Amino acid sequence: MTDLTELERLAKDASEGPWTALFGETRYHECDDADPWAVILTPRRHEVVTLYERYARKGEDRSDYDADAAFIAAANPATVLDLIARIRHLEAEREKDREALLFYAEQSRLARLIHSEGDAGRQAISEDGGKIARARLEDTHD
Repeated sequence: MTDLTELERLAKDASEGPWTALFGETRYHECDDADPWAVILTPRRHEVVTLYERYARKGEDRSDYDADAAFIAAANPATVLDLIARIRHLEAEREKDREALLFYAEQSRLARLIHSEGDAGRQAISEDGGKIARARLEDTHD
């Protein structure tokens, strides 16, 4: 899913994070077997989802299963909303960088021309003296 607006809506409608993953297993005394499970909980200890791994063999490696549950817990609504905010900020910064580059590209193009158009481009670059570029570089450190 790459529709940030829809993803943001879904995250805002979901239970708040951070979420926690708890791991365990259901043991069966009659056959000395167990089925692993993981529960994803909200901060209020409400169950978001329970994952069962049916028919797991005793001693079987379940690291993928545990990693999946931990990832689901980490990708909670608060995390998703933070990532969306970062993406939108970076997109806005990229647009500002694009505008600065367009200025320099156009003035450089003009500066190569003969007569008044070239004079205008050279003058614009001279007057700017790199101010636009420095401002964009300073902006990126915030």
